[in-house]
Amino acid sequence: MEECSTIDDVGSFIRNNKFIFAEGFTVGNSESGRGVIFEIVPGEKTIYKKISMTSNKIWNLNYYIDEELSEKYEDKLTAYSTYNLGRDKALAAFFKKNNKNNYTVLDMLEALSLTGINGIDPVRAFIFEGVLNSATMSTIIYDSKSKGIYMGLDNYMYAALGNIYFYAEDFNREPVLYRKALPIPQYSRDFAGIWSGIFSETEAWQKYLDLVKKYPDIAFFHYFVGQLAREKDNNLWANHSLKAFSLYPDDPEYAVEAAIVHFVRREYTKSRQILVG
Repeated sequence: MEECSTIDDVGSFIRNNKFIFAEGFTVGNSESGRGVIFEIVPGEKTIYKKISMTSNKIWNLNYYIDEELSEKYEDKLTAYSTYNLGRDKALAAFFKKNNKNNYTVLDMLEALSLTGINGIDPVRAFIFEGVLNSATMSTIIYDSKSKGIYMGLDNYMYAALGNIYFYAEDFNREPVLYRKALPIPQYSRDFAGIWSGIFSETEAWQKYLDLVKKYPDIAFFHYFVGQLAREKDNNLWANHSLKAFSLYPDDPEYAVEAAIVHFVRREYTKSRQILVG
């Protein structure tokens, strides 16, 4: 913002500077209605791609959109394959269903509160796979008509469900509560407190074990502990993976993991039954 006055200036700025992290800049001009995403590969020679708006909306999540960059650099630089796989599908479905020429702040809060795709365990969708998830520490919406920003910062997780305040461009004005916080399940708060907390690996592992004991009927917690146990304890991995599948057999991730457990145990008939019915 200090170096660039136009969208085109941003491209020049990127070309002339070196980046040490993978970056994705979404730049918009409310007067012209233009929006552009710049995706950047760090290194001595900056590699970047420019993706322009093709409609009245554009979004940028924690992964490369450009197919060439995605194929070459995705897993190496963003680890997108391990987290938030449903965010893009959730947003695309929302905007397809709610296709408008103009969107309100409440529309955007609804979009930013999406909790993942249909067809999976709703707890996993809420905690891990949504636009909103356990790592969403802030929500910021700029509204050019209101001349200010709407911010949710008083939660360290699920920020779009927290209190949303309006901050005017005139900083002499006090922030105003725009929307009161919405309910967040306690089990989600407990998970986010570990996920977003500062703990050693050993401490976090014990807290996740305690969590699954506290909520023994939540399939996702068994699945998550099973994933963590893969490199630690094969029996824990197998037992928790099978428990997750027994609690919510319709989730494809749980089904595949249970099938792998049976395959490793040479229970081939059980593995095949899960995969093909």
